[in-house]
Amino acid sequence: MRLPSNTVALAETLSSIARASGVLIGFETMLDRDPLSARTRFGWSMRGKKVSEALDELMVVHRGYEWRSVNGVIHVRPQSAFADLHHFLNQAIGPIELIDALPLHATFEVHRIFIPDCLVSHPIYTDQRDVFLEKEDAAMQQTFTLSFGGGTVLDLLDAVIKAHGSLYWNVTYDVPRERLHDATPSYENALFAFAANPQVGGWWRMCAGRHEDR
Repeated sequence: MRLPSNTVALAETLSSIARASGVLIGFETMLDRDPLSARTRFGWSMRGKKVSEALDELMVVHRGYEWRSVNGVIHVRPQSAFADLHHFLNQAIGPIELIDALPLHATFEVHRIFIPDCLVSHPIYTDQRDVFLEKEDAAMQQTFTLSFGGGTVLDLLDAVIKAHGSLYWNVTYDVPRERLHDATPSYENALFAFAANPQVGGWWRMCAGRHEDR
């Protein structure tokens, strides 16, 4: 377990649990200010514990979070998110087809749910694709095919990582300090990522030709 009880430490511990157990994890953070700037240190070992026991101990340290097993995926989210029926990740969506898709393709398709006319400018859509992918983790180079019949955004996130087999979904919020008092978990504040590990950070606005990797 990583300490102290900040968002980055939680992500690093979830990553360790995922690597040790092979479980699929979806991770939604709380609304943080500058979550990427935090530092962590080693806390104590969870070796030999069941996944459920390790997650229970983790939730004691990271108060305000909760974990649930949903359709074969471990969801680690703020307690308030589980209770929010109007959360934007519960938005209903129609069928989506992904054929020989990279994880980044899937990430951009999530953006298109909220911005249907989104035009993405990124090397994976150009002749620079291979050069870009050479620097990526093996999981990020692995393609997959998915026929999603419809459901919620959360259902789609789960379906993507289950179809791929070596991914984790992450939803991070990065809100300016002056807006923390009235900010809400919303698409406008969110960074999305399908990644090789549970992590903090992701891809923000990739629409209208803007390349903004955060």
